[in-house]
Amino acid sequence: MAALLAVLVACETKEDNPDNLTEEQIQSYESTAMSHIDQMDFRGKYGGMVQGKDVQLTLQKESYELQADGKKYKGKYYKAGDGSQIELENEAEPMPVTHLAYSDAKNLMVLNADGTYPEDEVFLQKK
Repeated sequence: MAALLAVLVACETKEDNPDNLTEEQIQSYESTAMSHIDQMDFRGKYGGMVQGKDVQLTLQKESYELQADGKKYKGKYYKAGDGSQIELENEAEPMPVTHLAYSDAKNLMVLNADGTYPEDEVFLQKK
């Protein structure tokens, strides 16, 4: 019976930790990942095609300016979800882009209007 229990525990550990990381390594990776999300800086100028429209987005510290299809939108944005996404506030009229997610240092992914990830990926590239 004790041998069976040892086998079950060994199998469970391998499934939960397929890379055989120590507890210290796991904690280090988790804390590093969280600190990087907290430090994400979205500021900059981005551009790309969204729904057939040329979209230009400038993100300041807490505000944005979006140009699309000859219209300008201005407002504030805030981090959403786990901090890797942002939402552009705009109560005036619908915009072609309202939710974005950090993809890498040079790209933001355009999300669906409800903040979910789209089937077809669309990116705004940093200029």
